[in-house]
Order: sequence, then C-alpha cells, then structure tokens
Amino acid sequence: MLRAYESGRDDVARLMDPERGTVRLDFMHSLGTWLVPDLIKSYRTLHPHVDIRLHQGAAQELVSRVENGESDLALVGPRPNAALGWHQIKVQRLGLAVPEGHWAAHRQEVDLAECAAEPFIGMLPGYGTRMLLDSLAEDAGFSPHLVFESMELTTVAGLVAAGLGVALLPLDDPYLQVGSLVPLTPPAYRELGLVWRAGDDAPPVQQFREFIRA
Repeated sequence: MLRAYESGRDDVARLMDPERGTVRLDFMHSLGTWLVPDLIKSYRTLHPHVDIRLHQGAAQELVSRVENGESDLALVGPRPNAALGWHQIKVQRLGLAVPEGHWAAHRQEVDLAECAAEPFIGMLPGYGTRMLLDSLAEDAGFSPHLVFESMELTTVAGLVAAGLGVALLPLDDPYLQVGSLVPLTPPAYRELGLVWRAGDDAPPVQQFREFIRA
C-alpha cells in the first residue's frame, strides 16, 4: 500500500509545473564525483524549486529502472542496447592503469592483448566499465583474471596504486589517482550519455532533459 501511494504521489508530482515538479535521476557511481554534482548545481541555479531525487547503481540496473518506470532519467555508459532515448554527453578514451614500476608504466600506448596474463582489478558485473573490460578483453582473445571487484572506480584506482593489479579506467577523470594510466591501442572509448523512456514528456522531466541536451 505504501509503495502504491508513493508511486501515485510521484506520478502526480511529475505532471506538475516544471518549476515545482519531481525529476527522478539515476547515475553511475563513477559520475558522482564530478559530472552529476556539476549538473545538479547548474540546474538548481536556474530551477531552484524542482524536486530532484537521486539514485546510484550499476549501469544495467539503471537502464532497467528507466525501462520499468522506476526512474525518469539515467546517466550511464556505455550506450545501452535498449529501446530508450539517448543523448551523448561525453566520450572518454580508455587506458590501462598500472602501478609504479610496472613494465607498461612508461609506454606511450599499450595493447590490451599484451595484458592477458595480468591480474585485473575491475568493477562488479553489470557496471559500465566492467562491461567494457569484458568486451575489450574478449576482442583481444582472453578473459581477464580478476583479483578484486568493486563498486567504485576510486577504489579500483587506489588498489592499482597499491600494486594489487592493473585496471581499465578512463583517462580524463581527475578523481582517479594511479601510478600510470597508459592509453590503449587501438584506441577504445567509454561513451557517457543520458537515457529516458520514449514519449515521457512530463514537464519537469522534459525540462531537465532539454537542459542537459543543451
């Protein structure tokens, strides 16, 4: 009964004036240190009375939440194979994070196939960077040997710096501190974007979506 009440209340709130309605925004953990705070701060400066409800999770979970109507919008990567609206926000080149003294630390580029025997630190299954690692490793002809799986890229970076293994990380995240981050060759990228249900034109949601798209 409580869930039905909350769902009905949310449906009414989403149909209100865009300046006072509700936006349910999901995002990946790795975006909580930089992208999401910047977006929220900028948006609330323009629209201070909008009720923004946030949820963090794995990329696959967030896509399912949007599909099922549990959330209005989600910031995810890579682009999902789902019948959802999509707007690309950023493309990040990927690199191999290695500790100091590693054989690849001073390389200009590294082929992931060279790392087949390396211990990897990765995200848990369903997380965007983990999906990219599994796909790129499969293309390179191996399955990564994972010595630890995390929910946070900052934890992954910290364990690489501690010498536990290597990891796949984006090159331009200022909050990820590692020994060395070597670009992959051939180049590989993480695509970040916004997803939503087609036809969801509730005024508060549409206004937030157009703000991000602009």
